[in-house]
Amino acid sequence: IEPADIRAWVATLVGSGLAPSTVASTYHVLARIMATAETDGVVPRTPCRGIRLPRIDTTIEMCFLNPSEVRSLAEAIEPRYQALIYTAAYTGLRWGELAGLRTAHLNLLHGAIDVVEALTEVNGHLALGPTKTGKRRRVSLPPFLVDLLEVHGSTFGSPDSYVFSSAEGKPLRRSFYPRHF
Repeated sequence: IEPADIRAWVATLVGSGLAPSTVASTYHVLARIMATAETDGVVPRTPCRGIRLPRIDTTIEMCFLNPSEVRSLAEAIEPRYQALIYTAAYTGLRWGELAGLRTAHLNLLHGAIDVVEALTEVNGHLALGPTKTGKRRRVSLPPFLVDLLEVHGSTFGSPDSYVFSSAEGKPLRRSFYPRHF
């Protein structure tokens, strides 16, 4: 494998319509593999040197809902998912962290969530694992959300102890979005 092969491969990834960040992530996996191969003496020199990757546009401004928009969204969705909307809006947890949140990590007495794991879905299979950063953190909850989560837990408790679950009591999947929005 020569650097020209790597450049052609990166160009193919870009041409297939992948986002620049996806192309970069994919390339970095190969680059780590090739660096290990060089260290182990399998290849004399990694071909992943001096490869230009597509620029990642960091100027995209994120859009956040204001409190009245959050309330409108929560009121428009099924009651089962209202607490999910408020928790997402007021804690900033990622989707996998919300979907994988278990009651054992919900500390309503102290008004906090201990974020220790996330639920991921790969090829249709769900798995609990570490958070995106691999770090644990504690997120404070506003008092109204503590009350809302108490009611939510007593009304929509899941047999698998997920805070947020489907109507069948199963973990939420990414298909949640198109079904409920």
